[in-house]
Amino acid sequence: MKTIFFLFAILTLFRPSFSQQQSNPGEFLSSFVQGNYEIIGRLPDSDTLYTGIAIIRGEKGQLQMVRTINGQTINATARIERAAIAETWVLRAQFSVNDVIYEAAYLIHSDLDNYARLSGYIYQEGKHTKKPGLEAWFIKLE
Repeated sequence: MKTIFFLFAILTLFRPSFSQQQSNPGEFLSSFVQGNYEIIGRLPDSDTLYTGIAIIRGEKGQLQMVRTINGQTINATARIERAAIAETWVLRAQFSVNDVIYEAAYLIHSDLDNYARLSGYIYQEGKHTKKPGLEAWFIKLE
């Protein structure tokens, strides 16, 4: 009986520290997606494929994205948010290509080596398209 009481006391004593260690999944994913990537994609309503590279890094509590596609470097901000429809977490970004503002929503996956892998749609907010843009991001190991 003393052993059970002792175990109960220990578990009760350490319970707050366990709950404090549980973090917001969005915070974990913000760290998880940071890195260097290779990109394969195409813009909305286009048949032209492109390749490029991107970097996601955390700066001052925000995610910054630097994309280089066809020699053009584009800076963007990104954020992790909960997609209500799919009940999952996504990486959302907004960037401009040739003065056209695009938004992107990337699903966050893990590859076989436990690095982030992103895939998603590129679109213009409020504009209907028959062929949405697509991108797949693969971690680039140096």
